[in-house]
Amino acid sequence: MNSTPAFKGILLDLGGLFIQVFPERLKIQAAVYPNDAQAGLSKQVGLSKEEFEHIHQQFECGLVSEEEFDSAFARALGKDWFGPHRSDDRRRFWNSVLGTWQKEAVYSVQTIQLCLPKVLLSNTNQWHQEAFEASFLQEFAKPLDSFFDRVIYSHHCGMRKPNPCFYLDVIQGWGIEPSDWIMIDDSPTNLEGAAQAGLQTYLHPSNTSPVETMRHLGLLS
Repeated sequence: MNSTPAFKGILLDLGGLFIQVFPERLKIQAAVYPNDAQAGLSKQVGLSKEEFEHIHQQFECGLVSEEEFDSAFARALGKDWFGPHRSDDRRRFWNSVLGTWQKEAVYSVQTIQLCLPKVLLSNTNQWHQEAFEASFLQEFAKPLDSFFDRVIYSHHCGMRKPNPCFYLDVIQGWGIEPSDWIMIDDSPTNLEGAAQAGLQTYLHPSNTSPVETMRHLGLLS
């Protein structure tokens, strides 16, 4: 590929690129109670997969509190997870989806051409942010935002990917046209939203180091 990238700014996803993520560890679908008769529980306990996903997305947009999400998560998991005394257990279980850091990929960000703005853009939530920022600091001895020009989390913005407005809001102020940005993500759905906003896109294979992706795009030698 040509050594000169065909873009002037880079948006990079976090989960699936720089840190591994394993959502299947939660097994939420198996734990929810889709109907009261089958579960033998009151409607107060059960929470459908669709209801929980809606609350999860609101949590990723910062539109529900940690307490509201915790309550919904307890209902989705079932009666064995109920009670305020299990809150720390629920938080640990939620954060169990986070895997290890792709160390080579993190360090490689520092070698990307300095003239290109590097923005980390993640759909995440307060629980995950606290967990991965702590593990990052322990692993790299400096904060995550020291490796990027900007770090943006959906729950701070009231929006999440794939909302096209989210991408357009993020790239404002750089003096770079949307068509001159590229979004690198492991989610085809997120990339569809970026494309609707006029950005270039590149699908990265989930939970693999993005070093080869960045080389392919002419960002690394």
